[in-house]
Amino acid sequence: MTYSSSSTSTKKVSVLNSVDYSTESGYRERRLIELKRRLRVLSCRRDHLEGELKAIQTALITLERQTKEYEAYQDLSMRR
Repeated sequence: MTYSSSSTSTKKVSVLNSVDYSTESGYRERRLIELKRRLRVLSCRRDHLEGELKAIQTALITLERQTKEYEAYQDLSMRR
């Protein structure tokens, strides 16, 4: 009887260890999936913000050019 009890205890410990490993393995896999998801979200956000920044830079360049052209026009108008 002692032998079967010892064997049963060993089996229980073995099952518990495999459950712990399985749980930890699942946790690691879920964590990796979540990290990859966050990376995709941030990369998408970065791409969007870079696009907005390019549009703003273009608008600033255009506005600066228009300002200079208007100032030049005013200078010519004053001279006449």
